[in-house]
Amino acid sequence: LNRLAEDLGELAVVEQRPQQDGRNMTMMLGPGKAVLEAKPEATPEPEPEATPEPKPKRTHRPRGPYKKRQPKPRFTAPDAAAYEARKAEAVAAVETERRVEAKAEAERRKTRSRRN
Repeated sequence: LNRLAEDLGELAVVEQRPQQDGRNMTMMLGPGKAVLEAKPEATPEPEPEATPEPKPKRTHRPRGPYKKRQPKPRFTAPDAAAYEARKAEAVAAVETERRVEAKAEAERRKTRSRRN
């Protein structure tokens, strides 16, 4: 970077010396006196670019007639008799499962006591 600064000579001024940060090295350069004093050359004005034609707006499909949303049906309480029947079946199933587990646990305890 020092060599670059020397090569630029009058064109650039070193504003910040080279610094190494890990594998990156940075240096800040600014315009030199020769560049600032030089008068800008008269450059011809660039021709205005042809502006592209604006894209046509997207046309959407025409919507059909507005459909009013149907209200949700009101909640109706379940049939009490059917509800009680399902509840009784569920309770019976749970009780049966508990009896089977209790019987299996009793058998396990018997076999353990016989071994001792």
